[in-house]
Amino acid sequence: MSSTFISLIEQLYCGDYLVHVVRSEAFLRELGYSFSTYVTEGEEPERVDVKFCDLVHELSSCPETRELAYERLYRHQWEALNYLEQGYNVILKSGTGSGKTEAWVMYFLRRAKEGGLRAIALYPTLALANDQIRRIERYARAVGIKVLQLDAPRRDELIKKLGSHGLRREVSTANLVITNPAYLLHEVKKLVLNPSRPYLYHFFRKLDLVVIDELDFYGPRSLALLLAMLRVISMFSEVKPQVVILTATLANPDDIGQYLREVTGRDYRVVEGKPFHVKNFTYVVLGKNLEGIWRKLSDLYSKLATRGDIDGEVLEALKDFEKFRRNPHRVLAYLSALGFEVPTLGIDLCEILQRYVEDDGVTLVFTRSIARAEDIARKLKSSLGDKGELVATHHHLVPKKVREEIEERARKGLVKVIVSPRTLTQGIDIGTVVRVVHVGLPEDVREFYQREGRKGRRRDIPFTETLIIPSSRWDWELLTKGSEVLEKWLKLPLEKTLVNPSNDYVKLFLALAKLLSPWMRVPLSDDEVKLLKDLGVLRGEKEINERLIKYIWERINFYEFGPPYGVKRYLSDGTEVKVLEPIGRCDLVERFQVGCIDVANLAMVTDLKLSKRGRSVTAVLEQPLNCINFYESDVLADAYEEYILVKREWGEEPNFLRDVVKGKITSQVHCVVYPPRMGFGLLRKLPNRVVWIITSEKPKIIQVQNRHVVTYSRRAIYVPSLCVGEYRDYTYGILVEVDEREDPVLLRLGLAYITIILRRVLGIPLETILYGVEKVGEKKFIELHEPEASGVLQLLDWSSIRKLVDSYVPDDLDLVLLSQVDEVAYSDFISLNCSWEVVREAAKRVIDYLELRHRLRAVLRGREITIPRPSRGLKLVTFDLLIHELPEERVRFPRYLVAIAYFDGDEVRTVVETCYGTTFVKPPEVLRLLEVELEEYVYYDGYRLLVPGRDVVARELEVVQLKRLVKLVKEHGVDVYEHLRNAGIEPTSVPTIIEELKVPELELSLEPSIETVHSVLTKLTQERRSELTRNERELVERYLANRVKALYVLYLLADSLLSSKQSG
Repeated sequence: MSSTFISLIEQLYCGDYLVHVVRSEAFLRELGYSFSTYVTEGEEPERVDVKFCDLVHELSSCPETRELAYERLYRHQWEALNYLEQGYNVILKSGTGSGKTEAWVMYFLRRAKEGGLRAIALYPTLALANDQIRRIERYARAVGIKVLQLDAPRRDELIKKLGSHGLRREVSTANLVITNPAYLLHEVKKLVLNPSRPYLYHFFRKLDLVVIDELDFYGPRSLALLLAMLRVISMFSEVKPQVVILTATLANPDDIGQYLREVTGRDYRVVEGKPFHVKNFTYVVLGKNLEGIWRKLSDLYSKLATRGDIDGEVLEALKDFEKFRRNPHRVLAYLSALGFEVPTLGIDLCEILQRYVEDDGVTLVFTRSIARAEDIARKLKSSLGDKGELVATHHHLVPKKVREEIEERARKGLVKVIVSPRTLTQGIDIGTVVRVVHVGLPEDVREFYQREGRKGRRRDIPFTETLIIPSSRWDWELLTKGSEVLEKWLKLPLEKTLVNPSNDYVKLFLALAKLLSPWMRVPLSDDEVKLLKDLGVLRGEKEINERLIKYIWERINFYEFGPPYGVKRYLSDGTEVKVLEPIGRCDLVERFQVGCIDVANLAMVTDLKLSKRGRSVTAVLEQPLNCINFYESDVLADAYEEYILVKREWGEEPNFLRDVVKGKITSQVHCVVYPPRMGFGLLRKLPNRVVWIITSEKPKIIQVQNRHVVTYSRRAIYVPSLCVGEYRDYTYGILVEVDEREDPVLLRLGLAYITIILRRVLGIPLETILYGVEKVGEKKFIELHEPEASGVLQLLDWSSIRKLVDSYVPDDLDLVLLSQVDEVAYSDFISLNCSWEVVREAAKRVIDYLELRHRLRAVLRGREITIPRPSRGLKLVTFDLLIHELPEERVRFPRYLVAIAYFDGDEVRTVVETCYGTTFVKPPEVLRLLEVELEEYVYYDGYRLLVPGRDVVARELEVVQLKRLVKLVKEHGVDVYEHLRNAGIEPTSVPTIIEELKVPELELSLEPSIETVHSVLTKLTQERRSELTRNERELVERYLANRVKALYVLYLLADSLLSSKQSG
């Protein structure tokens, strides 16, 4: 039976399904394409025996809602509804397509019918939530309840139509207002200053329900402002509102639940549900006529097999077509790097996409730029002739009204293929989307899943498809490392959404509101007072810096710190000027300086318009890349000439536009960052210079830990443009001085490695923490900051992160992620031929420095002293031992029980062993290994060896013939007791000092006591035993472990006392 006939059968007969889907596998084989396939089985949440019309009977009598009315609820919808009926706040965590909207809407409709319940529902933007809003409005119409959409554009439209008083009447008669957080913040800030001013006054006065949908959309700073707004609204409202949070990836629901309980006085419940999706087939299109390509290349096997330096997997692929078919990109790139001419993996996009106009459903095609989307659509329409009207593009340059028409036509089956850069990735649910085609993968896994989430949201769709068609540098970075690396990337879990109620940004907003508001008669908390003093808002006990408080309050807006309007952008080709979407101040500084490439519009920033005083940018001017004459600008001409030179050096033909389209040229703005030095404070970011990062077309081979890796050469070209602008915000930062001997390149690699581990192991997004290695004179610093205040830097347990770094085993995907995280670090890794082991050690040193920041409060004999928190970063290791002569045996040499322990600031190592006290017998291997370990601490890692009495310890070591330790102690031992005397503490009894010393954050103990240990050893002698029981051994080990920890803290105490004396 032919594959064409099978495809036809699948289209015509799909059982009970109403939507018929073209099966790509059949026609791809027919056209000669090879591909990898991954199958994801369908999933549907469990249902309960309750229909929607049982809850809201009006749904069954309305044609718009009759289909939903007779459906049974999912279990998580039913549980959420029940908890809401009982008065709880609800956090509903479930995946795409699982009906989270219906869970709260049914509760709202039931309550609104009974007695005028008022609710506010928040969506990131109303434009991207059209589908949810339409569904809500249909349900509300069925019941006769008024719903009002309100954001800034809609407000202006209603004021123009109804007047200001008319708008207030419109709001007061609604039961549900659907808005976005940016507009809500604008209203809440008005509420703080004058309660009668907000158009939402009537809702604020008595608000019963707040719904926050798409929580995963927001960054940390925005999440902090959402929490702060909830508290202000709860303080003003006559009733404490219920809160519903809808999320797919929230990592810590209990933290936000406890915050809501504190704010609203209501307990909370977390409800989890499964996502809904039908069976999905993923095809990675590898190329056309692969077998023919393999046959041409297989002749190379005999030539390469004798060389001895060729990757084994490549040789196997030249012998075995199946192995070649699985990794053609890697094999071709490897051979190209060796200098062989290799054929291309030709993919004709149009011949694939034109098959999809025969579907009942809709195919979404995602690209990396608007220009690419338009180009694909134009070619596809041309190839389809009369059927070209079934194809449309969808992006922000298409007017909003036209975009809405395209969506509606797609719902009616009049548009079958929509090509878009990213405007369809969130919030749009056309319903009949059966396929997503990725023409080039996004670099962000979250965006990949957002694209994927648009399809398969109806049960009458038999299956869905994902097509990945490699077309950009990022795809090649993944595929040239092997198909298993792409598979690992596709299976990366989503980044976690972490809500931090203790974020100082929440406190900042609330503290400012309390100072400015005439009605918030709540005193500042101690934490808020300290925060405002640290930021300079409060001077002394009562004086307020009025100018600063006004400056901060006016600039706290939802998506960034700055004026509530963006910087205008224009695209001019010399004949026509198009208005582009405005950008924020942060984007201006980081991405839109002169010489920056705007990939979405295939354009370049060529000029910035400044205000009359020249202090701020009023507009960004761009030109399409195909219209730019680089030589008309001295700034661009120099950089362009350097680009041509680099391409010639690599033996490649310069073509700037083509290289941008293929992702071979990207731009970055290197910024000078002034972060908070220690904790929460003001961040300043100034653009310093624009850089073009060029990637070669021809690959090269490097070796990473005995594995051949195919990669590409990179070169940075500085664009000598004048950078202008500044971005400010309040966030968290750390600035730590490091040893002058440290190599900045290795430190940067270590920081990048930590970032990758935080992403892959803990799910923390790559952009949560940014870093740098700075040099001022001869001093070197590590700088970390959060571009958006999340408080993660304060929450991370660096000692636990150090253990993760120690145990983490890197793979080829990490090399790809390194190029994404830090182009500079990646280039250094390649050029220096680094190993992951070197990078791991650098990461551990970075963590050591970070741990040095923390100091602890200690109290001794009524005096308060601060000491560093024990850490490997202090480069101290305490050492102590206990020896006991064992009962005589019938031998000539004395025999000893030896117990030794050391503490490096993080971990304790203990050894209990027996040995002979003679020069003619080596100590046991375990003791000699411990000697080596301590030598490495001192000689290689630069640690100071701390001992309780240098001479006494050396004599005891001589007795048991640990000669290397004797030498180490005599030459490098630091006497803790002597250090205590110098600090004015007589160390007559360590247990007495420890008893008097109070360090609340540390557990210090000398239990078991020396008397207990002595009785154990005495019993050993009396019973003429040479071995301790297990319990006795554990007791001795515990005694020594506690002792070396105590000696470590006593040294820190003495050191802090001596430092304070010297500074005094």
